[in-house]
Amino acid sequence: MRQDPSPDSGAIWPGFSAPALQSQSAFRTVMLALSEPGKVREATERVNAPDPLNPVAAMVLLTLCDVDTSVWLDAEMRAHRELSDFIRFHTGSTIVESPSRAQFAFVSSSRRVPDLKNFAQGSDSYPDRSTTLIVQTEALTNDAGTLLQGPGIETSIRLGIAPLSDTFWDCVRSNHRQFPRGVDVIFCTNTHLAGLPRSTRLASGA
Repeated sequence: MRQDPSPDSGAIWPGFSAPALQSQSAFRTVMLALSEPGKVREATERVNAPDPLNPVAAMVLLTLCDVDTSVWLDAEMRAHRELSDFIRFHTGSTIVESPSRAQFAFVSSSRRVPDLKNFAQGSDSYPDRSTTLIVQTEALTNDAGTLLQGPGIETSIRLGIAPLSDTFWDCVRSNHRQFPRGVDVIFCTNTHLAGLPRSTRLASGA
């Protein structure tokens, strides 16, 4: 049985147990989530990590972040030194103070998603120079929610996210209007994830 360090041990939490295989599997999962927007899928390479990072957000972190990337943490995550140590040890990423300087940003709760305009937006020439947000949430479903359309969606798909800040979908509308600039978002529960890239739009009337 896997033993994780106690909060007072000072030890770094382990990452992937089989990094080569698990990182490849996790990368496919994350890329599918972004290429098929809104579709809720199970994450098979979940990683135990220090609070408040959930197992799927930890999987995304270890998959996408490395020594050449910058990471921003919201106030709840910044308050946990164990998490910062985990990120630095396993990825080598630089943790930045400003969201506009981050390539990846981690938000502890979908109830408190910052305005998407606060993050790096990229440019028309370099749209990849934008932030990808990894947002933790309690529940994801395709059985109800906001109707989405766009590339990677055959006709339309519903995505329900709970809890959710009151202004989030208005931010998504604004984010899509500036395409190809804008940010991409990955929502993570303890077991599942769903992608919401900037190319996705809300269906008419949604």
